[in-house]
Amino acid sequence: MKENDGNNKWIDDRLAARLPDQEWQPDADQGLARFRERSDAKRPNRRRWVWIGAAALATSLALAAALSWVVPTYEPSSTLAAILGDLAVTVVAAALVALAWWRLGDRGRVASPTP
Repeated sequence: MKENDGNNKWIDDRLAARLPDQEWQPDADQGLARFRERSDAKRPNRRRWVWIGAAALATSLALAAALSWVVPTYEPSSTLAAILGDLAVTVVAAALVALAWWRLGDRGRVASPTP
């Protein structure tokens, strides 16, 4: 049992080093201010990613327009095949845009109370 007593003392010492003093009281106002300060500091990072995405979109559109001269002409077998092909591309593009909108949206963000 002596070995266990040594372990318990070591555990007690480690916990005492991690736990706050007995006089410490949490300050909700200071904690909320620190939280808002940290969340405001993260916003430029998000803006940067938005600009990077916009630049990537502009670059890809410019590249698609430039390379459109290389692609041979599209001659579908019938009008129905052309409409169905265009519809399929439109559905896929709309789904990708909707998923990106949903992913980048502010879902799940807790509204801060007004002072």
